[in-house]
Amino acid sequence: MIAALDMVELGGWGALLAGMVLSFLYSGLETGTYAVNKIRLDLRAESGSRRASRLRATQRHPGRALTVLLVGNNFANYLASAGLLLVLTRRQWAHADGYSVAILTPLIFIFCELLPKNLFHRHSETLTYAFSGFLEFSRWA
Repeated sequence: MIAALDMVELGGWGALLAGMVLSFLYSGLETGTYAVNKIRLDLRAESGSRRASRLRATQRHPGRALTVLLVGNNFANYLASAGLLLVLTRRQWAHADGYSVAILTPLIFIFCELLPKNLFHRHSETLTYAFSGFLEFSRWA
């Protein structure tokens, strides 16, 4: 029998999903911003590309950009952890906190750290530009 899904549990699932998606993006952008060809970036920015201009503006302050990415990634991981813990607690799992760590650690490591870093490194010229708006928004948020 499938347990009824209440609004609080639904919020937990939403927090888990949002946290993992955000962590994916922050981890990927962390690698992608370093892997982008700087000469090509300058040429694209000078030719009028808004995405390249945003990315170049972000790279003018690498320490600030790295801080935004790392703080954002930590926030995302906490959000995912809180979401899963909420779901497990609502379902009255004994030792929900331990299970939460055991479940999320490999998921976050593989799908929110290794995979996005690999993808953004291999496709930095497309993915990093595509998410430059997200990076700029995060910088101001």
